[in-house]
Amino acid sequence: DWKILNLNTGDTCGKLDGAGPSCAEGSPQDNWLEAQVQNAPADQCLLAVWHHPPFTNDAKASYARNALVDPMWNSLTDPAGGGPADILLVGHSHAYERFAKRGSAPGFALSPTGVREFLVGSGGKSVEGGFDNGPVPHEASSLSFGLLKLTLKDDAYDFAFKATGGATPDSGSGTCNT
Repeated sequence: DWKILNLNTGDTCGKLDGAGPSCAEGSPQDNWLEAQVQNAPADQCLLAVWHHPPFTNDAKASYARNALVDPMWNSLTDPAGGGPADILLVGHSHAYERFAKRGSAPGFALSPTGVREFLVGSGGKSVEGGFDNGPVPHEASSLSFGLLKLTLKDDAYDFAFKATGGATPDSGSGTCNT
């Protein structure tokens, strides 16, 4: 059983010139997200979607770390109540990256019960540049146009990044934190 949460980071909080109210700690959106995570049944998997990644290794990105979404990331990783979320889908950078499960910001320590970020910005007008050694190493990446296929199961998921030429440069599975 999955719950999907769609949040807005595209209006104000993704801008580097100042944190907007929609992503700040204690904002209505952050409070709503925290309540959704904490009140989720223990056997429910959680997937969140928003635009700006908390971290990326995209060399062309204007930032490798976007601390403005840290409050929302930390709401996903907070084990109080129902437990942490399972997957975060983000875009913004024109590439594909998959990260290991990570704990709360700012350290993003590896955690077997953390959140796995998939950055899937590979369907737009262009793919960008290359990858740097960012603050959080990725497990897989691609600079091909493509899409992410997720198969959501009762307490697990399968994933496959499908490039437009037919190749599947990344695939695997994961389990929920239930």
